[in-house]
Order: sequence, then structure tokens, then C-alpha cells
Amino acid sequence: MTLIFVHIAMHSVFLSVYLYTEFYDQTFIMPNIPYTFGGNTKYLTHWNLVFQIFYFGLSITIHLVMSCNKRSQFGRRLCRFRDWFLAAIAFPFASIVVFIFWTLCVIDRELISNIPPRLQELIPVWLNQVIGDEPGFQFR
Repeated sequence: MTLIFVHIAMHSVFLSVYLYTEFYDQTFIMPNIPYTFGGNTKYLTHWNLVFQIFYFGLSITIHLVMSCNKRSQFGRRLCRFRDWFLAAIAFPFASIVVFIFWTLCVIDRELISNIPPRLQELIPVWLNQVIGDEPGFQFR
């Protein structure tokens, strides 16, 4: 029973970090950048962020449903869907983003941090790390 609470706490922390990252990006960064076709949705890192938010929100929901009734057919279906989503979408996207991020860092750090001076004031270092680095550490 304690393990369930640890999983819920861990998933809640990751979900809150990703939700705050998305909120910060949409509230403070995107209004200051001229709109281009597609906006953020053309970047793989943004899709990865959305997939991570969905996955951790779904994981918390499953833990709460399954803690109420272990034999719930709905909970089992959600669990199967979550496992499929992790294997087919969330983990591959996270792996690709982390691999590309670190490959570019090893080749030349300026490829990651070579942002125009006007945008360097807007995009903090922690945001770059959360979007590019953190997805590699979270799956159980």
C-alpha cells in the first residue's frame, strides 16, 4: 500500500513540473515571440511535453482508480492503455528528445544554447533542461 503512495507522489511531482513548464512557456515565452505557422506544435520537444503530461496524469488516475477497487474492469483497461501509450508513444518520444539533446550537447554546446540575445532573456536555463533532459529519468 505504501508503494502506491510513493508512485502517486512521484507521478504527481513529475506532472506538476511538466504542467508548470507548459504554463511558463505559454504565459511568459510564447507571447513575446512573433507568431510563426504552427507555433510550438511544430517542435518535437513540445509534443514530448504534452505526451509526458498526458502519461503522468493518466498514471495518477489509474493509481487512484485501482486503489479504490483492485478488480475494476475500467482500471484494468486504463492500465493496458497506459502501458501501450508508454511503450508506443511516451517512451520513444522521450528517448529521441533526450538522445538528440545530448548528442547536440556533445557535438557543440552552442547548438543547444545558441539562442538570439533577445530570447536568452526570456528562456531560463531550467526550462531548457526540463524540456530536453528530464524525460529520460522518469519511467519506472
